[in-house]
Amino acid sequence: MRRLSLHSLLNCSNTTVSIQYSLCFISIKFAANIGIDFYTPEEFFLKEKPAPFDWPTFMPKNLDPNGPLLSPVTAKLKSERQELIIMVGYPASGKTTFVNEHLMPHGYLHINRDSLGSWQKCVSACKDALSRAKSVVIDNTSPTAEVRKRYVDCAKQAKIPARCFVFNVSYEHALHNNKASLACISNSAFSLKPPRSY
Repeated sequence: MRRLSLHSLLNCSNTTVSIQYSLCFISIKFAANIGIDFYTPEEFFLKEKPAPFDWPTFMPKNLDPNGPLLSPVTAKLKSERQELIIMVGYPASGKTTFVNEHLMPHGYLHINRDSLGSWQKCVSACKDALSRAKSVVIDNTSPTAEVRKRYVDCAKQAKIPARCFVFNVSYEHALHNNKASLACISNSAFSLKPPRSY
């Protein structure tokens, strides 16, 4: 492994204020992502012991890029008949990306509170789409049985099946996804695409 001090990029002294600690933390992660060792100036020049550092609980590099899309692996992504799918998961857990990449191409109508503004409008749009024989995916956090029941009742009224897709993403993973999305949105100098995780 190559050894490189990133001192020339950022001054990451062990004894500096919190803003510099944040930059140092970013530099440590950057070095890990490109496969080089990281040293603070004190470590590199003064041969001091490494400063204490704790990695975040969630590490994207620990994800299996070849893992199954659905669990159990025998589950079907798309139904052959009209249905309602309710997405369940933290904000930034990958629900909308999943809907856009895997369900909308199969003709599912995408309904979410972000675009409609209220759950009442979502329920109304759901009833309307189901009455027109469309398959529907509700893309909200849907954290409780009470919230999901609003849509399950729509499916019962239309006499069609309803399924929940639960995003088994940790809170830390969702926070990471949110930070990555915000970084992409707020920094127009980068044309990065947020990492995909389901």
